[in-house]
Amino acid sequence: MIKSQFNYCPLVWMFCSRSLNNMINKVHERSLRMISDDYSSDFEELLDNNNDISNHHRNIQTLMIEMFKISHSLAPPIMESMFQKRVKSYNLRNFQEFLTEKKKNSITRIGNNKL
Repeated sequence: MIKSQFNYCPLVWMFCSRSLNNMINKVHERSLRMISDDYSSDFEELLDNNNDISNHHRNIQTLMIEMFKISHSLAPPIMESMFQKRVKSYNLRNFQEFLTEKKKNSITRIGNNKL
């Protein structure tokens, strides 16, 4: 039941704050402890014993699957419209397929504002 809640819209969960991610991991850890009746192992051991991965890693996997679908025109048009592909002028090993924008984070903007 808990896993199904975190598997709903995983790309939204992916961009939550570190403190919220830690809370999600604690809930995941407690559920694994109850299921396996193991109260002495650490979180990594619980994940290994239950053949599971952390929510963050699952979210990254989901993101990579979606990016693969977008790059091979397998995704819905609305997803493909969110990313612009770069035009390849020549073949490089480290070619970035999608255009990226550099954005300032909110902490930098708040720190630069004078009150």
